[in-house]
Amino acid sequence: MLRGRSALASVFLYSACVLALPARKTYHQDLIKRVNTLKENVADKDWLDCKLYTPTIQDAKKCPSSTLKCFAAEMNVLTKELVDSGLTYIVRLNIVSGLGRLANQLEQTELACRHCEFFTEKNVTMFLEDLLLTLTMMNELYS
Repeated sequence: MLRGRSALASVFLYSACVLALPARKTYHQDLIKRVNTLKENVADKDWLDCKLYTPTIQDAKKCPSSTLKCFAAEMNVLTKELVDSGLTYIVRLNIVSGLGRLANQLEQTELACRHCEFFTEKNVTMFLEDLLLTLTMMNELYS
């Protein structure tokens, strides 16, 4: 039986681990909500005619970190397009940094992963739908 400091340390470590687990899932869900909000806000923007490199679900399963980094880079392009068009509230969604943080949490070797420029270019709506599918899949796999 543990006594004194070692017992206290064990209880503290257990509590910290238990409290840390749900936070990761909540983070994924929050990011999914922000992407969904963006998708709803740009759905009716006919003038938004840019194409973005879009990874597939298969790429996300094989190379999750580099897939998220590609999505983050392309979200950065989309954000700049939207800001240039006067939709500055999009910046407040902070999706780019959320994707970057999530990508950095995943460890992988980059050797067999495709570069972002090799993915198919898709319109904004399809890009955001694929991003949502990827985040949902990763939420199920890594949470």
